[in-house]
Formats: sequence, C-alpha cells, structure tokens
Amino acid sequence: MPAFSRWTRASLIRHTLIVAAAAVLVILVTKISVAGVLRARYPDIALTWWSGDSDARARQAFLLVADGVRPAVREKSRNLALAALRRSPTNVEALRTLGMIAEVQGQPASAKRLFEQVERLSRRDMLTQLWFIEYYSPAGGIDRKLQHYV
Repeated sequence: MPAFSRWTRASLIRHTLIVAAAAVLVILVTKISVAGVLRARYPDIALTWWSGDSDARARQAFLLVADGVRPAVREKSRNLALAALRRSPTNVEALRTLGMIAEVQGQPASAKRLFEQVERLSRRDMLTQLWFIEYYSPAGGIDRKLQHYV
C-alpha cells in the first residue's frame, strides 16, 4: 500500500501549506540577508534584492551626494534619503546626507539643525563629528570643537 494512501485529504492540504509557507519564509530570509550583506558596499545591488532596505537606500543617497554636487544628483540623493527616513525615521546616514545637501545648497542653519539631530541619535557618527569640528573651527569655539573630538 503506498504511503499516500494513509494520508487524509485534510492532512495533505495542511502539509502542503506548511511546506509552501516555509518556502516563502526561506526566500524572504534569503533576500533580506543578501541585502544586509551587500548594503554597505553595493547599495544598488542590495536594493534589487530587498527594495525596502532603508539602510541601503540611505547609503546609496550618501554615495551619490559624496560623488557629485550637480543639482540633479543632489535631488536624487535627497529623494533617496527622504525615502529611507520614511521607512526608518532614526536612520543616521539619511539624516547626515540631508545635512550635507543643505550645506552644499548654502543653508548652514538647516544643515546644523540636521547634524544636531544626527548627533542626538548617535554620538558615534564620525562624519557628523568632523562636520561639527569644521563648523566650529572658523568661529574659534575651541571648547565646542574639543567636545566633538571625544
């Protein structure tokens, strides 16, 4: 007697659904894991694996603004950073990128406000600390400057 003859119809449906759900979970975990591995160096490839990865989107925005300051590139970078913030409001890299864009556009007050937000979220962001050191250097604020070296 074949093994399938012992299974009831309900049992077969239940096992099929379990296998299908497990397959979907394996695919999902694989996509998220591959995106997580690739996001730092290859954010564009990471986004093809998992389009909802806000860290990859923020990294891509940062790399765009770091490479060029053309208005079209800045706008694309700004849109990517805003999309990353919509997905993850505490994304330090996205906020820092928006601060860099504001600085390049000649909006120092807006840039300072954004970098202050970044600093409240993470004191470990080196680029933000460097920005503050540069910001306070011309003003002669040695105490404020030294605060960002620590």
